[in-house]
Amino acid sequence: MKEAKKLRELLKGRNRGQEDRLLSLNKLPSPQRGEGTFVGDERAVQMRVRGLIPNKVFSPFTFHFSRKRYAFTLAEVLITLGIIGVVAAITMPMLITHYQKLSTVNQLKKAYSEFSQAVKMAEIDHGLMETWNFKDFDTSLDRTTYFGENYLFPYIKTVEKCIPSSSKCWADEIKNVSGNNITEYVTNSANTRVSFITASGYSGFYWLNGSGLGMWYWVDINGPKKGPNRLGRDIFAFETWWGPQAVGQFSSSAIVNGLSRDDIKTNGCSSKNSASYISRQDGMYCGALIMLDGWKIEKDYPW
Repeated sequence: MKEAKKLRELLKGRNRGQEDRLLSLNKLPSPQRGEGTFVGDERAVQMRVRGLIPNKVFSPFTFHFSRKRYAFTLAEVLITLGIIGVVAAITMPMLITHYQKLSTVNQLKKAYSEFSQAVKMAEIDHGLMETWNFKDFDTSLDRTTYFGENYLFPYIKTVEKCIPSSSKCWADEIKNVSGNNITEYVTNSANTRVSFITASGYSGFYWLNGSGLGMWYWVDINGPKKGPNRLGRDIFAFETWWGPQAVGQFSSSAIVNGLSRDDIKTNGCSSKNSASYISRQDGMYCGALIMLDGWKIEKDYPW
């Protein structure tokens, strides 16, 4: 009995000594204890020493235990936002320009395809283009109107027709590649043109030549009310010829006549022309340049 009593006292004293030593360690700075900071009473300390409370921060204000949390400083956040802003300022203009070029090509190709299809359908009803002849009309407007009503409009869905052309269907002011206003060919100054707006959103502007064996056909890919109404940007020219000696191709005279890419760009799609006539009409061959480049706008295109 005495030996058992001594053994119990010995164990009790040893346990009390261990608790005192651990409690004294709890009063040391955190780096020496190797434990987290504690907020609470001695009883909670003893509970943590005995493993009842994990090594976490206890807050008497929230009554829960949570690990330490870390966050970015205000300076770090501002620096990150600044870097994002600089990158966006550099890349956004390029992305917007790329999208505009791609959209321009797609709209131009759509207008070209619809008119080409209309010509093919007209050939089914009126014979091959080589047999077409519109010489016997009193006026140029009569000739142009007749062609539209019988050879064009039945095969292209339109939402508005302007006979003769007016600002309702075609812009009054149009600029060339250099940004100068032009009137020759691209406006209805002679009151002999016809224009229309299609269900696809683009507008057309055309007239037949004096011999009745060919026509000029211009498209404004985004309609008359939207800018910039500028050759090579949203306005493009095409032409087609028919008759026994004609090519019968809806394209551009630049391509039909076999001009090289350099000639097309220099003489009809550049802002550096000096010849008086070409300078006034500069941009007439920009559609041909896009077609020749495989329906793409290359880097040297005067955008």
